[in-house]
Amino acid sequence: MNTRTTYDVLVAGEGFSGLCAAIFAARAGKRVLIITRGAGVLAIGGGSIDVLGTDTDGHALRSPFDGFASLPPRHPYSLVGEQTVHKALEAFLELCQEEGYPYVCSDKGNMRLITALGTTKPSYMVPRTLDMHGIEAAETIYAVGVEGLKDFSPKLVVEGLSDRSLCSGKKLIPLTLPSPFRLQRDLGTLDLARHLDSQEGIDWLVRELLAAIGPSSAGTSAVLIPPILGTRPDYIAHEAVERGIGMKACEIVALAPAVTGLRLYTMLTNLLRKYGVDVIEQAELTGSVVKDGRCEALLTCSGGRERHYAAKSFIIATGGVLGEGFKTTPDRAWEPIFNLDLPLVPCSPEWSQAELFPAAPLRHGFALLGPHVDSKLRPLAADGSPLCSNVAFIGKTLGGYDHATEKSGNGVALATAWFAALNA
Repeated sequence: MNTRTTYDVLVAGEGFSGLCAAIFAARAGKRVLIITRGAGVLAIGGGSIDVLGTDTDGHALRSPFDGFASLPPRHPYSLVGEQTVHKALEAFLELCQEEGYPYVCSDKGNMRLITALGTTKPSYMVPRTLDMHGIEAAETIYAVGVEGLKDFSPKLVVEGLSDRSLCSGKKLIPLTLPSPFRLQRDLGTLDLARHLDSQEGIDWLVRELLAAIGPSSAGTSAVLIPPILGTRPDYIAHEAVERGIGMKACEIVALAPAVTGLRLYTMLTNLLRKYGVDVIEQAELTGSVVKDGRCEALLTCSGGRERHYAAKSFIIATGGVLGEGFKTTPDRAWEPIFNLDLPLVPCSPEWSQAELFPAAPLRHGFALLGPHVDSKLRPLAADGSPLCSNVAFIGKTLGGYDHATEKSGNGVALATAWFAALNA
């Protein structure tokens, strides 16, 4: 056994909720350690903060907060309270501003983002490159792809948008720009985004857009492009392209891996270093040491050697079933660090529905799965008492909500991360 130096806060998991919890705690002066097996899916995600897109009946919400009153008592937003959600969003905006990568938050509620399928999705807070405000003033909208770019069809975008109110009465034109690379090969958005990190890449995009559209369209047109405007968490490429073409340019939500998520991940990992958060990667947590209602340490095991990592408080952000934060067999589902049985088993008929996205109010049971927690997000023992007074579960490790159906994933992650860090 190897006992490590005691930290104020130990965060298990490096997804969006884990990163935010670690940063909030470290920013408040705590000594923080992250233990993670992997980086999670943040770096390939969309990068937007979806707070609540639909109500419990599946109807679209103008504002996410319009749906809070009807949420069930076990929903994470019900546990932490609406005021906590507002404060967490404000704290996140401060982080973005601090790092020179400000997000856009509309006081009118949810924004509609355009996707690569030509559909729209609701989101509450987005990077500037995804902000569609102002596009309604354009008479012509160009959906722009690049030769060889995989999983992106300008024609598909245009076909989907033709029935959307956002583009009603507008001329929609698909365009495909020539590849900036001499070798003929399949491209991903990351290839092009890396090219746009350079002035050469910016010049290429401006030149090809002007050649395809013409400068006479400036002021009356807008362009929709894949998420290729650089890999860094800044707006250098975005601003340079808009200046160069003289019109609004918007990135649209693409299939994973999406560069917009990489920018957010990079921003947050920069903040980890800034605030001195220690990180242990490629480490699987195997258990915990609990004594007299408090957790004393989390355990890892590698090469037959067990290590104990002590802390005053613990925040568990290891994810749900899909993130392998829970273990399952046909007759059991459990959280492995504290060996907590979960209130549903895979052989139950409620475990999953026949449809991938069933209509409300139906939900996949596994999407709602999570341990019972109290109002401080502390896991509860079988008798309803807090199992550990210094442990909080956050993000997808919590149950009681379906992030995919509700469009609430990053909102819940952020709110519970801020709440747990505040109480750590």
